[in-house]
Amino acid sequence: MTPKKKPAALESTAGQSRHEPTTARVGEIVADTQQGGKPMLVIDGVMIRRDTAGRYCLNDLHKAAMAAGKATESQRPGEFIRAEGVQRFVGALDARQQTAGNPALSAVAIKTGRNGGTYAAELVAIRYAAWIDADFEVGVYLTFQDATRSRDTWTRERARLAAAHSVMSDILQDKRAEAGKDTEAHHYANEAKLINWALCGEFIGLNRDTMSRHDLALLTFLEQRNAVLIGRDLTYDQRKPMLKQAAIDWQTAWTHKRAQLAINGEAA
Repeated sequence: MTPKKKPAALESTAGQSRHEPTTARVGEIVADTQQGGKPMLVIDGVMIRRDTAGRYCLNDLHKAAMAAGKATESQRPGEFIRAEGVQRFVGALDARQQTAGNPALSAVAIKTGRNGGTYAAELVAIRYAAWIDADFEVGVYLTFQDATRSRDTWTRERARLAAAHSVMSDILQDKRAEAGKDTEAHHYANEAKLINWALCGEFIGLNRDTMSRHDLALLTFLEQRNAVLIGRDLTYDQRKPMLKQAAIDWQTAWTHKRAQLAINGEAA
């Protein structure tokens, strides 16, 4: 009996997520389900929005600077953008975009509506932070650096999860083929929802592209564990409590590790 190939898109979304992302920390990537999981930053407790082109919302930066006592009402993005030196700077960036063959992507965009505001490329955002306050500029720059490293880590964790899911699905398919059974799309979906249940307690689909690094790492561990259990010919009902306990043990170990890092003054 010829086994059927698993759907390629099953692992990436598996339905809409109701799982809450991990609480944001300064300089850390967080998942924003309102923008399809686009990474966002937190600076001085303020979420910094980004548009589909990756530009940062200067209005949010101004709000963060105000919250930190670094800015005044008169230092809003509009005043900054109108400055002659800034206009030349933005023009130079746009000229480079044209040279690179992407003239439609401007370094600054003024948007209206629900998510309206002034959105600007990273270099312009840093220059805006400098225009507000030197200390605020340093904080923004370091946060951008931290977020870049965090984004790279998230991407690696997401790739590890995709690989673990592929292995689990292949083993499921092979074991069912040995028993003379076809593997349909709902068989893969059932396994994905079982893993999700071990994570959040509900048999639902989770959009894995909007999840935190922590949850991605836990899902990777659970899918690796499930692959081993499937390979041992354990039934669904046998694997269910074992996966739930594995999730609890992983969370306990992770919490202990964070506590130790905090005692030692290291980042988690």
